[in-house]
Amino acid sequence: MERFPSKGFRRALRLLLILVLLLSVRSILTLEAEAQTLGTLTASSDNFYGANINAGASYSTAPAGSTFQYWDGNNDNQWQTQETVIFNVNAADNSYTAGTDIVVHGTTPADGQALKNPPAGRFMFYDSDGDGNYDQGEPVFYDSDGDSLCDRNEPVLGTPLAPKDEDPMADVGEALLQITLVDADISGVGAPAPPAPNVEAVVDGTSYPLTLYQATDGSWICWIANNGSSIFPANPSAQDPTVPSPGEPDLDADDDGIADQNLNQVVNYLPLSEGKAVSIVYHDTSPAEDVSITVVYDDVKGTVSLDKSEYSLNSKVYATINDMDLNFDPTVAEIRAEKASTTVIQWTSTSNPAAQGPSDALQETDRSSGVFETVFDMSDDQA
Repeated sequence: MERFPSKGFRRALRLLLILVLLLSVRSILTLEAEAQTLGTLTASSDNFYGANINAGASYSTAPAGSTFQYWDGNNDNQWQTQETVIFNVNAADNSYTAGTDIVVHGTTPADGQALKNPPAGRFMFYDSDGDGNYDQGEPVFYDSDGDSLCDRNEPVLGTPLAPKDEDPMADVGEALLQITLVDADISGVGAPAPPAPNVEAVVDGTSYPLTLYQATDGSWICWIANNGSSIFPANPSAQDPTVPSPGEPDLDADDDGIADQNLNQVVNYLPLSEGKAVSIVYHDTSPAEDVSITVVYDDVKGTVSLDKSEYSLNSKVYATINDMDLNFDPTVAEIRAEKASTTVIQWTSTSNPAAQGPSDALQETDRSSGVFETVFDMSDDQA
């Protein structure tokens, strides 16, 4: 005779199954709740503005026999900022020679690609090392009005800040501010493209949508600047290789692993004036809640400190300048002038009351720190 479990056993089994089911549902609900992460916003600094401490810098056209030309991708005989610019070593051939010519900006063309001269204006460069030649990485700008000056509305190509010597591109009010959004709910690293975040800047009650891109760590990044600014971030974070989200610019269109394409689309220009407050708002959808931060477009008062209070003869004085106005680009530790202008920082002594500038450049200690270090060599002091 076949024996069946007792009623008590069956009842206990049902209770156990119900308990397991409830625990499973609770686990699922917990996982779903954990997936709803409120995003966070950060800015590279609380204030941004920019103050140019350098005297006028000189710019050069391409050395004799060479030229800067562009690849007219849409064949409209007009240079557009997204179109490739080439330093053509042999100006006479009007074409790109792989391995010889230098890609200043944009996508590398095929060998032999025809190039054109801009119909108006010209490309000029800042000769950082003073050798009379254009070297890869030296700043290039489009002198659209032919006045040999880098004006605020003229695009800067390649490396926007001089790697050494004077910084010719940084003008008053042109500083960049980096905005970083972190939200695990829309991080698509190694996965299909997530939805682009809904982020906006609010100035005087008017909202301006911001365009961001996703970095390899899953964060979303953009920059804001005043209308008319002409500098771009020199060292932006690499873009996540996942297919860009709808509305997300492709900053690595040439697939070289460097975010150096279409940067003008993630530098968001706003109508700012000195003293304006700018609110950055992220409209999170999971959970449905707004996240915001506020920064100020304004200059700040700098401070100077020394490593000692007394110095012996012929010694060196190490000075630290804390001034966010000298920080234009939050993606690099910057250098302000090879020998900083004496109108910005200077020293005198009882033996020589004439003002003297520092011996070294103002070197920023880290990206967007706003802290710069320099040296005064007192052995230069002559009675």
